[in-house]
Amino acid sequence: MEVTARLNNLRVAPRKVRLVANLLKGLPVETALSELQFMSKACARPLHKLVKTAMADAEHNFKLTKSGLKVKSMIIESAMTYKRFMPRAYGRAAIIRRRGSNVIVTLVGASEQETPAVSSIKKIGSRLKNIRPLAGRGRAHKKTSAAAPADNKDIE
Repeated sequence: MEVTARLNNLRVAPRKVRLVANLLKGLPVETALSELQFMSKACARPLHKLVKTAMADAEHNFKLTKSGLKVKSMIIESAMTYKRFMPRAYGRAAIIRRRGSNVIVTLVGASEQETPAVSSIKKIGSRLKNIRPLAGRGRAHKKTSAAAPADNKDIE
């Protein structure tokens, strides 16, 4: 079961929020909350509150336990940008963009989580798809010259 919670118009730039959010992906909820509690970034407190809200939704609405919840994803999008102007030399004005963020947290219950063996098999399978055979492609294989040593014993 996936549970989502949303935070709109957080007055912190998205690239600053992504620094914190990338640390939390894949962590159990208790670990993520303790990480956020002792983090010294400005967005840590609103994200802590958001994860607690998502956890409370999961417990109350979907009857999931705290111990089985895990942070599946944190999506950070750009929100409304306030534009301000600062006076510059020769009567000019420079624009100042005060950016905001929208954050979407997705928690997943214990029944939805993949086992480590399944996820590693998927990773290996995706790597095998990218391997191409060398033979039959019209490429000349690199041949070793007679001057090159057969093995690297003299290098050691």
